[in-house]
Amino acid sequence: MLDFLQLDDIMNLSPEKADFLCQYGPLVCAKNLTVFSGEHRTGAFLFGGNMPSGIYQRAPMTDEQKRKLSIAHKGKPNSGHFKKGMKHSDEDKLRMSLTRRGSDNANWKGGTAKHKDGYVFIYLPGHPRRDRRNYVLEHRVVVERIIGRVLDTKEKVHHLGKRDDNRPNMLMAFINQAAHNRFERDCEVNPKEIIYDGRKYDRKNHAESE
Repeated sequence: MLDFLQLDDIMNLSPEKADFLCQYGPLVCAKNLTVFSGEHRTGAFLFGGNMPSGIYQRAPMTDEQKRKLSIAHKGKPNSGHFKKGMKHSDEDKLRMSLTRRGSDNANWKGGTAKHKDGYVFIYLPGHPRRDRRNYVLEHRVVVERIIGRVLDTKEKVHHLGKRDDNRPNMLMAFINQAAHNRFERDCEVNPKEIIYDGRKYDRKNHAESE
């Protein structure tokens, strides 16, 4: 058997001869070809080397071929991840929404989240001032639990320290933004404008009252 064949000789082999030769040893041609196989019904294929141009070119589909292909696939489910035009039912939307809430969410972090401005949010689905994600500012909830009611939207909470320090003794609450601004500017504030003053908070007395 020949150990080396020229490219023209290999390409002109019949499928039967190519299969026979491949059963008894690989054909090496020049420097670019490594393994030769004749399993394709139309002739020999070359693997591992630079293939002659034009072998894999396919004629574009005609309009008739496209029409027949469209009819053959009509009504069949899309196997891809994106299903164009597919709409979920209201029941499916509700089910998907419920599986992504609270502790069922993959990004669940114990029910707390910190805003880029430094404020801390806590997960409270039943709170009347919750956002669309069911989160509420923690400093407002702390004051509300002490005064025994929900704060109005115009009532403002002030931090005596850092924005993420929501201890009762580090918070104050005012009846509106104007009173809050005057306090921050060290201006006089009417005691009636102060809803809650954390500077007077007594942890021991508050625990006993609870």
